[in-house]
Amino acid sequence: MRVANIELKKRIMRRIYIISVIRQVFHPVVFKSIILLGFLVVANLLVSIPSVINNMLVASDTKIDFILKAFLQTETLVQLVSLGSIFLIIWLIMDAVKGLSLFNHNNRPFVS
Repeated sequence: MRVANIELKKRIMRRIYIISVIRQVFHPVVFKSIILLGFLVVANLLVSIPSVINNMLVASDTKIDFILKAFLQTETLVQLVSLGSIFLIIWLIMDAVKGLSLFNHNNRPFVS
């Protein structure tokens, strides 16, 4: 009987560990980060980042003008990947700020 209880406990704990790992893997921040990584990999395949930086340093336009002109004159797929990356970065920053504000709010020291 004792062996059966130990085996049951092991099976239950194994399931709890699996559920814990699944919850961590499927966390929204992890998903957003994986999608952002995918966007950055695609952008790296479509655009030569060192060449863009080199051209930016040589260009006579201001940096904002250069970025705007380069963005408007590139392919649609590159524009979509760029906008998706920017959107996800902003979304991740907003999640981080929200998480920090919740952390600070809930962990204030007790003041009487």
